[in-house]
Amino acid sequence: SLRSKLILVIMVVTGFTILVGFGVNEAIEQNRLKQNLVIQSMMHARLVSEYCVTPLDFGYREEAAIILSKLASVPDIQNGILFDQQHNIFATFDREKKAIERPLIASDSATYYYQDQHLHISRPIIFNDELKGTIYLRVSTSRLSEQNISRIISSLILGLAMLIVSYLLGNRFQRIISQPILTLANIIHRITDSGDYTVKIEKTGNDEISTLYDGFAGLLEQIHLREGERDIAEEDKTRLNTILENTSDLASMSSPTGEIIYMNPAGRKMLGWHSGSIPENSVIADLHPTWASKIISAEGIPRAIK
Repeated sequence: SLRSKLILVIMVVTGFTILVGFGVNEAIEQNRLKQNLVIQSMMHARLVSEYCVTPLDFGYREEAAIILSKLASVPDIQNGILFDQQHNIFATFDREKKAIERPLIASDSATYYYQDQHLHISRPIIFNDELKGTIYLRVSTSRLSEQNISRIISSLILGLAMLIVSYLLGNRFQRIISQPILTLANIIHRITDSGDYTVKIEKTGNDEISTLYDGFAGLLEQIHLREGERDIAEEDKTRLNTILENTSDLASMSSPTGEIIYMNPAGRKMLGWHSGSIPENSVIADLHPTWASKIISAEGIPRAIK
């Protein structure tokens, strides 16, 4: 029905808008969370590197290990590796006590990249413009994934609620469009059943639907006028037939070629045609003198045709 189609259009447009909006927001939010994780991890790497300058200068491996163990207070950091100037491993922190592959580190600048559901941070330790070593952190993104899942679920619930509200509002306000059209459809059915073209159509408003009402009302008026003209023509035809059938004078009609196609009863009686039908191949020339037939053919029939 028209109502169902209008509601379907509203729901599709609303659903598409919500989907696009949530998709864009999700992409922006994920990027924001990733950047926040990078900033926080870089800050932890900077703090650790500041405390590791002295152990690196004097070769205090145990003290460096103690400093790295403080990373246990940050749940997301899974591994920490301290490298000396020659990129040899100086001290390590391993939350899960599992060996990991030696990471790729850069000694000239801080770098990061995401791989295998982890954030990998590499930051050089520089003191008094001298490279002392490099700190590497391996940060889990599981909490980031949990936040993403939680946010997606919340977005789905919110989107479903918005669709429900959209359906309720669409079901209510679609009547503004559908009701006038359905009213016009009912009028058309009533006219079809009754054949009454004098039905009055009242429009409400000045929009496109009102234009449709005006057009249909004009169509009904034209049909009504033509019906009136047809009725008048039928009455004239009936009156003429009555006159021709009851007159005592001969009255006939012929085709442009002169073939007689109608003869009233008085004429058939005059001509002795008592069968009630016109003899085959009867022409006007058979009923008139030659001079009269010529006048009828040359002047009468052409003028009647005009």
